[in-house]
Amino acid sequence: MKTLIKRVLASTLVLISCSYLVPVNAVASSETTRTDGGVHVIVEKTRAEIDQEFATKFEQLQAAFENSRTVRGPQYVYSYDYFDHETSFVEGYAGNQEFSGYRFPGGGGFLYSESGGPSVSFNVDMQLPSPFDFISLSTNLGSRSTSSGIYVPVPNTVDYFLLYVEKELEVAPYAVYRKRSGAANTEWELYSVGGVVVDTYASYYAKKVK
Repeated sequence: MKTLIKRVLASTLVLISCSYLVPVNAVASSETTRTDGGVHVIVEKTRAEIDQEFATKFEQLQAAFENSRTVRGPQYVYSYDYFDHETSFVEGYAGNQEFSGYRFPGGGGFLYSESGGPSVSFNVDMQLPSPFDFISLSTNLGSRSTSSGIYVPVPNTVDYFLLYVEKELEVAPYAVYRKRSGAANTEWELYSVGGVVVDTYASYYAKKVK
């Protein structure tokens, strides 16, 4: 950590760009009963699935920087630092829903899709000196589907409901440094910071409209 701070302080700090990668679909699910008679549909990934997703996204991240080199202009080499993983929680209503909610007089429920939906922001601490000690990231809450997705039953046929989403996220903060390729005595500069985001747990349920 002391080496990292020393390198940051010795660097020429440039514009920070915060990056995140969109989570992939999860398919395994289970159900738990709520006190109001409703049902939580729960999707939880295994540790092996989470680690594999991080590995894939780290490769994509590094490839994006390495492939950003231009034919003309200065050439750079890049170095990557990954910090301790953190956990964040987000929640809210899925997208593609009427404000008044939906009633299912014949029974049934919602279909949930991870695609689209409202964006929710959250902050993550960085193990770097101020003003680079935290970053703001965002993730989508998904949306109500009319064709396919995760089935979320409603607790009754009388009330109006909206599809609600709760997510637990694991975030791997990172810092990217660069220096001129082939230039003697060139110091590393802090080029970009961000976080790789993986959904680890999600709960979907029908929330009664008040």
